[in-house]
Amino acid sequence: MAAKTERVSRLLSSQPGNGGWDPRYRVFFQLLEQSRYYEAHDVLEDLWLQRRKEPDGNFYKALIQVAGAFVHATKGRWEPARKLLVLASGYFAQYPAMVAGLPPQELARWCRNTAQDWQDNPPVDLPPFPFLPEGPPPSPAPQQAQVSG
Repeated sequence: MAAKTERVSRLLSSQPGNGGWDPRYRVFFQLLEQSRYYEAHDVLEDLWLQRRKEPDGNFYKALIQVAGAFVHATKGRWEPARKLLVLASGYFAQYPAMVAGLPPQELARWCRNTAQDWQDNPPVDLPPFPFLPEGPPPSPAPQQAQVSG
């Protein structure tokens, strides 16, 4: 596990910073854009391991599954790629509103449609992942003033 942690640290330090999102979340999308799906999976998994029991844990899990689907697709393993997209779709569908700057219902639809497309006609060149977080990251909860009495 130490080697994986080192690899994630190197990936985080090698990508330019922009915005206030958690660096692992931001770098996940940068790596997807670079078609570095395995690395994207590892970086976001590091974040998910900390947040998996929080309300948005399954959302991050679904994004990891999308990256995994792309890893399988690059190797021509279409059936496991489709299965991961279907699983991700189910997790995204659990969220009715925006999560981490992304529309989960649209993500769920994209996963279902892409899984079907890859079954009917696997692409020669993988399409880019068509989503990026919108807007600023959520602000931390304000600290409540302590009343001394």
